[in-house]
Amino acid sequence: MTRCPLPAALLLALLACSPATPQQAPSVAATAEGTSFSKDFVDRTVQDAIAALEKGAGVKLEKPVPVVLLTAKQAKERRAAFAQTMPAGSGVTQAMDLLADFMFSDTMLGRYLPDEKVLYVMDDVLRRYAPTEREARELLFETVSHELTHAHDDQAYPGVFPDPVKLAAKFNQGDLSDLPPLQVTMSLLEGHATYAAELACRSAGVRPLPAMTMDDVKDNRSFDGGSNAVTQSLAAAGNVVARMKLVQYVQGRDFCKQAMDFGGEPFMKEVLTHLPLSAAELADFNVFKVRWAQQKEAEESAPPPPQN
Repeated sequence: MTRCPLPAALLLALLACSPATPQQAPSVAATAEGTSFSKDFVDRTVQDAIAALEKGAGVKLEKPVPVVLLTAKQAKERRAAFAQTMPAGSGVTQAMDLLADFMFSDTMLGRYLPDEKVLYVMDDVLRRYAPTEREARELLFETVSHELTHAHDDQAYPGVFPDPVKLAAKFNQGDLSDLPPLQVTMSLLEGHATYAAELACRSAGVRPLPAMTMDDVKDNRSFDGGSNAVTQSLAAAGNVVARMKLVQYVQGRDFCKQAMDFGGEPFMKEVLTHLPLSAAELADFNVFKVRWAQQKEAEESAPPPPQN
C-alpha cells in the first residue's frame, strides 16, 4: 500500500481523530471470528455510553456510528484493506497506515476512524487489561464515550478538523508553521472528548480513569529505540510527538472543563464555532471568554444580511 513520508506521518500522529478525504467505508461485518467478548456485550456498553453522553455531557450524536469488535491483528488487516480503497494523498489514512503497529498495538483499546466513520474496539487489548466483565465494561464504557465524542464533533462541526493533506505537504517541505495552531486545535478536540467521557462516566456511575497530568507527560516514553543508533533517533522523534499528543489531553481537558462548567455543551458549541483558538486562550479560559464576548456582541449588533 502507499506509504506516507516519515516526517509527515509522525506529525500527523497528532491528528489521530482528524478526517481524511471523505470516503465511504467498504461493507465489513461488525463482528470478527476469534474474539472473546460478544458483540452484544459491546453493543450494550456502547448504547449505555451514548445515553450517558447525552444525559451527563449534553453530547448527542447526529447519526449512528458503526462499532466493530476486532483483535489488534484484525484491525491492522482491516485498515490495510481500507487503505487500498483510498486515493493517493489521503493524508491521515496513509499516516495511520504507517503507524498501524503503534496505533493497533497491545495498548490501543479503541479508536474512532473519521475516514471510515467507524469506531474500532480491540478485543484482545480489552481482555488483557480487564479480565472480568465488570472491569471490561468500565474500561470499554469510558473508551467509547471518548471516541464517540470525537465522532460527534466530526458530525456536528464540519471543517473544524485541520486538513491533513495540506499539512502533510507542508510538513514534508519542512514548513512547520502550522504546527502550533494544530496543537491548539487538537488539544481542544481531545479535551472535549476527555472531559465529556468523564461526565458520561459520572452520570452512569462508572469510575473514570484518573486525569492525566503534566508529570505523566514528562515521564512518558512510548518508543524504545534499543541499541541501534538509527532506531534510537526514530524513537526519540516518536517520543517527542507522543508527548506533544499527551499534552493535548492535559491542556485540552483543563480548558474544556472550564468551558463546560461555565455553560455546558452549548458553550462548547460556542467555542467550536468561534475558532481559531489561540495558545493564550487555551492556556487561560478567561482570555477566550473576553474575545468570545466581544465577538458575540458584534454579531448581535450587526445588521441582518440582505434578503435575496
